[in-house]
Order: sequence, then C-alpha cells, then structure tokens
Amino acid sequence: MNRHLFSPAPAAPWRRLAVGGWLVMLCVAKGYAGPTPVYTLAQCQDMVATQSPEVLAAAKQVDAAKALVTQARAGIFPTLGANGFFQRREQGLANSGGVNQGIRQNDYTADIRLTQSLFSSFAVRNRIAAAHLTERIAVLNYQATLNTTGAQVRTAFDSTLAAEASIAVRQQAIDLLSAQLKDQQDRLAAGSVGQVNVNRAQVALANEQPPLLDARANVRTAYAALAQVLGIAYPSGAADAPFRVRGELAVKPFGLSREECIRRALAQRPEVESRKLALDVLGHQLVVEKAATRPQIAAFAAYDLYSEPVVAANRDTFSGYTLGFAASWTIFDGFATLGRVRGVRAQQGEAAAQLVAVRLQVETEVRNAFDDLQTAAATLQPQSQNIALANETLGLTSRNLNAGLGTQLDVLQTRVDLTRARTLELGGRLAYNLALSRLERAMAANMPTPGITVKTTAPARSAAK
Repeated sequence: MNRHLFSPAPAAPWRRLAVGGWLVMLCVAKGYAGPTPVYTLAQCQDMVATQSPEVLAAAKQVDAAKALVTQARAGIFPTLGANGFFQRREQGLANSGGVNQGIRQNDYTADIRLTQSLFSSFAVRNRIAAAHLTERIAVLNYQATLNTTGAQVRTAFDSTLAAEASIAVRQQAIDLLSAQLKDQQDRLAAGSVGQVNVNRAQVALANEQPPLLDARANVRTAYAALAQVLGIAYPSGAADAPFRVRGELAVKPFGLSREECIRRALAQRPEVESRKLALDVLGHQLVVEKAATRPQIAAFAAYDLYSEPVVAANRDTFSGYTLGFAASWTIFDGFATLGRVRGVRAQQGEAAAQLVAVRLQVETEVRNAFDDLQTAAATLQPQSQNIALANETLGLTSRNLNAGLGTQLDVLQTRVDLTRARTLELGGRLAYNLALSRLERAMAANMPTPGITVKTTAPARSAAK
C-alpha cells in the first residue's frame, strides 16, 4: 500500500495565512508583547527633543519666522502685475438711441506692468533686518524650550531612579527584619528567649511594610510624570508604565563659584539674548514706521493694449509700452505715523524693562539653585560614613545579643537607624542631582543642540533702500 495515499495534503497558502493571523490575534488577546523598552537619560533627552508638544510648537514658530523673512525680502524684488477688462454693449446702447451709430459694441483693455522700488526711505532694508532678528529670536526661544524640557526630563528621570532605589532600601530592611524574626522564633523554640522578643520582631517587621507600599506607589507616580514629559501614553488599562529606565543616581562634582555661574548664565541663557534682540527689532521697526511720511521712489515699465470704441477710426486696437518713474511723499497723514512711532518707542521702553527683569530672574535662579546645591552637598557628604557606621553598629549589637551582652531592642533600633541612614543618603543624592539640574538649566550648561540653524549675518544691502 502506498503510504502517501493517507498522508495529509499540504496546506493551501490561504490556510497558512489564516492560521498565522489567528495565532497573532491570540497573542494580542493574551497580552503577549515584545520586551519592555529600557531607556537611558540620553535616549529620553533625544525623545523629548523630537516628540515633546512644547518643542514641536517652538519649532513651528521658527518656521513662521522664516516665512516673515521671505515676506520682507519681497521688497527688493520687482513686482509684476496684469490687468484686463472686457465689456459688450447692447446694440441699442452702442447706437445711443440712433444718434451715435459709430460706437463699437465690444470694448476691452489689457496691460502688464513691472514696478521696482528704488528708494523707500530705508524701510525695505529695515524690514529685512527686523525679520532676520525675529527669526533668530524664534530659534533662541526654541533653544530655551529645549533647555526647559531637558531639565524636566532630568528631574523626572532622577526622581524615577530614586524611587526605584527606595524600594530596594525598604526591601532590604524587610529582609533584615524577617531574618531577625526567624532568629527570634528559633530562639523561642529553643527556650532561650521569651515571647516578647518575637512580638517585638513582628511589630518591627509590620511597621516596615507601609513604607514599602509607599515606595512602590512613588515609583508609579514617578514613571507617570516621566511618561508625561516624554509624551508617552499608557496602554489602555495598564497600571505600570510601558517602559523602564536604566541609570545611576551618581553624584557629579561641581567646582564653579557662584559668580562664575551667574556670569555664564547671563552669557548663555537664550532668554537674555532674545530680549536683547527684541530691542534691536523695535529699533528697525521705528525706521519702518517713520518711512511712511518720507519720500518713496519707484520705476515702472508697462505694456498696454486697448480697443478703439469709434468705428470710423483708422485702427480698432492700439498698443504700446510705457516707461517712467513714480514718486510719492505723504506730507501729512493726520498724525497716524506719529502715533505708530510713539507706540514703538513705548514698546522699546517695555522691552528694556523686560530685559532687566529677565537678567534679575536668571541671577535669582542661579543663586537659589547654587545655594540648594551647596546645602545638598553638605548634607550628603557625611551620609556614606554614616551608613558604614550604622552597619558596624548593627554588627556589634548582633554579636552582643548572641553573647548575651545586649538586648533585642538594641538590635532593632540599630536596624531602624541603618534604614534611616540609607534613606537619608538616597534622598541626599536625589536632592543634589535635582539642585544640579536646576543650576545647569539656569546656566543653560547642558542645552541640547537645537538642530535648527539660521543666518546670523546682516542682510546684504539691496538697491531698494
């Protein structure tokens, strides 16, 4: 018998596709997903620079400012325009009731005109300069947004690392207390200690459970804050973040003085430079407003075509070119220009005051962050030695208890002291890093590369002034 007669036939391609699709839907329904992504601080910084709503909005403002430059440059190029007109009269209207029988029914005109501004009392040049400065201001605002969002990411990232480390500290304390409870239960069974020792160990272990629950809740809160900054949405119904972080809450030394930090902040903060450029923009705008009541000169060339309405004329169509100059001078406009000039000068005073306010704000931010950093460093410095001393004390009290020279209360108290020392050290590292992040943000020291470039040179002088 041929065994191939009873072997299953090969599955059709559509069947294999159906089975594969069914397996994929089953995996999705069962919640099978790929590995959870793990991000470093550098990856988070890259993500926020490309998907943060604030950063994307600032980038669009740069595009809008570039469009203003294009609009301002239009003043140096000639304008070309065309006009046309056609009308057909009713026969009775063309004959004017039988009196003027020589009027044509069709009437049309057409012209094309090229106009070049020769002198605009320097309005065109100043519009272009103001547009370039506005573009530069938009880029500085974009950089300031990157600086702010970058600091927010660092703060949320370090807070997440600290929250996860806090769970480890609390879990280690619970492990030590659990071992202590087991030891006391064994001693009670051997008859070397009383029930009081076991009860104390149970109470100490139970007291450590709520801080562990709080630490886990803090981790979820920290991840939610980081996800919000990064623009990452939680999956529907998910309790935990769809990503993890990897890093170390290390303490980076900082050796600059307060005065040097202030100097660098005033030189590097985009907000300060932006306010300075805003004053320059208003200076150019003042020239543009004054040009409204000053002479304007333009040259033009035109070609015209029009029909001759009289039938008896030698030709029915006439055409030709026209060359010439046009000049205008608004001598009095009802004080409209004066009002606009006064408005610009008032804006200049406001911008100067805002520049002073921004400088003072930057100095205050640097001073406060520097003081917080100094305080955190002074608090953190003895914590490592404190943890080592607490570990040594725990060992001594444990040995004294085993030798009958100490009490269980001494051991429990030293374990509480060790947990508190580790918690304070972790909080000190977090406070130090947060203060350092605020200081570097105030100095714009770690501002990411914006990825947007503009021409910082002055616009070339054109024929249109």
